[in-house]
Amino acid sequence: MRVLAVTSVGGACGIANYAEMAMDAVRAADPTIQTQCSAEALDPRWVWTTTFAPFPDVIWLNYHRGLHSRWTLDEVAQLQQAGRKVVITFHDTYGESAPDALTQALHDLADAFIVHEPCVGLDKQILIRQGVPPYHGYMEYDYRLTNWRPVLGTAGFNFPWKNFDRLAEVTAEAGWAYVVYSNNATEADRERWTSANPYTQVFTGFLPTSVIVAGLAGCDATAFPYECANSGTSGAIRLGIAARKPVLAFSGCRQMRDLVLPAAGGPGAMPDPRITRCANFTHLHEYLQVLHIQRVDAGIVALATRDSWVNQGKKYAEVFRRVLA
Repeated sequence: MRVLAVTSVGGACGIANYAEMAMDAVRAADPTIQTQCSAEALDPRWVWTTTFAPFPDVIWLNYHRGLHSRWTLDEVAQLQQAGRKVVITFHDTYGESAPDALTQALHDLADAFIVHEPCVGLDKQILIRQGVPPYHGYMEYDYRLTNWRPVLGTAGFNFPWKNFDRLAEVTAEAGWAYVVYSNNATEADRERWTSANPYTQVFTGFLPTSVIVAGLAGCDATAFPYECANSGTSGAIRLGIAARKPVLAFSGCRQMRDLVLPAAGGPGAMPDPRITRCANFTHLHEYLQVLHIQRVDAGIVALATRDSWVNQGKKYAEVFRRVLA
């Protein structure tokens, strides 16, 4: 079987990183599946004008509204009419709300429609939560630089709604050191965070996932106090889960919906107890005062195992096999 992944590729891009990890996991799950990731294919004309030997059996749209704007319903239908199967992973969901026209139309047309959170109104949806990277050990921080404080880590692009500034202040107030892994953090950011908390270490650049996970695993806990109503689910928090230490997150951020609700996500659903849910920074500060420091958090280990890329790769491979059956 040949799968063409239509996706951004390389660089500081979460969609590209997701595609790389997903296709690696698919090949590990089923070596008979050959995959090719192509940014050129974001223009559907490239698919028709490129000579394949043989033509891909499955076209996988690693779908983001901005990146895949040229992929119209007609483009999908033409491939299906030519005997190809189209699988869509739709990242831009608002699962608690009725789907908009584009979401519904793509869902109805696709041979398989994958989402990362439970979505109302999409009867064909296949729920595959974002994968958790593997654990490859941990970094040991020099406690002479942290003055023997516990260490709180976080990671992700430095956007205002991720509250890296406020987290620097709260860790200082709570007596914690602070570690940030951020591709786009600047020297001015580093100076500002260090001014708020002198026991701060910042690692910049688009580092390998394994390096970030090891860095967070060397912390005593991780936190993702996001305040936003963005679509989809958070990829950055998976780095904290992969680190296998206690994970704190804001319950009001809809990008955490898949983690604070069980898979059903229906009325009366209870939050996943493995994530420490904080309502605000006051609440987060209180948790830091009583958080139990441990080598690994058993609940987070279970969560990392459930959503591991090993398991998610098997689910993807099964979807690809099923649409061809």
